[in-house]
Amino acid sequence: MNRLIAIGAALACAGGLRAADKVDFTKEIRPIFQQNCVKCHGPEKQKAKLRLDSKEATMKGGKDGVVIEVGNADKSELYRRITLPKGNDDIMPNEGDPLTKEQTDLVRDWINQGAVWPESIPPQLRWRSCWVCWGSRRSGVCDKRPSWL
Repeated sequence: MNRLIAIGAALACAGGLRAADKVDFTKEIRPIFQQNCVKCHGPEKQKAKLRLDSKEATMKGGKDGVVIEVGNADKSELYRRITLPKGNDDIMPNEGDPLTKEQTDLVRDWINQGAVWPESIPPQLRWRSCWVCWGSRRSGVCDKRPSWL
């Protein structure tokens, strides 16, 4: 009986140590950035000289240096800022609601998994960030594609 309990406990612990599922930048991280960050850190405005709308610019960082330590969310300024308590002067986003725990966990896991950011975005997902939909908090593919495109 003790042996069965020990085996059951070992299996339960092993299940809890399972690595987090692979985070998909295009489907999970990019929408978070688009909805919460690009308004102040994008092509139109670059607070603290930081852009979060392209891989190259994001990995470069801003006026205070690199914001993502690839493979180590705990040392990443971006993760630190999105997990600060509401009301803290340094929390990001600093306007509107803070990110949810689910969103900050996704960003943490994405950074810890190597902050993989594909070089190109699949065509069916490109319109999520089109100029027509910015700020609309849409999570699906844009249906407001301008007729001239």
